[in-house]
Amino acid sequence: MHLSTEVISLAETVVVQVTQRADYEIEIESLEKGGTMRASTYLRRLKTILKNGLLCIGGRLSLANISPSKRHPIILSYKGHLTDMVIQYYHEHSNHVGVMHVLSLMREKFWVVKSNAAVRHVLSRCIRCRNSTWKG
Repeated sequence: MHLSTEVISLAETVVVQVTQRADYEIEIESLEKGGTMRASTYLRRLKTILKNGLLCIGGRLSLANISPSKRHPIILSYKGHLTDMVIQYYHEHSNHVGVMHVLSLMREKFWVVKSNAAVRHVLSRCIRCRNSTWKG
């Protein structure tokens, strides 16, 4: 059975929506009601918007001269299995590059809160990278 790109894209959207609801339920409900977020929330500084049911970055990036899909990266929490899988995907599919390169690749589609710490954490557990730097 072959999956179409539409089915894969829909599945990705649903998984991210479920994860975001678990992590940012209050913020999403506030935006859905047309209100603003609490001043204490980190997401408020990112000018967060709801786009197709997903929390995304708003602000000046929407004015950038880049493709529409890159103007509003999807927000992910720094903790969680989905975030770890996304980071691991970009790390492995770019031939085990370092933290900064993974961040730049990932930020085309996703914005991870506390991203440096999250990426360093995942990369520190990479067996291939640990073995290549080990001088036993």
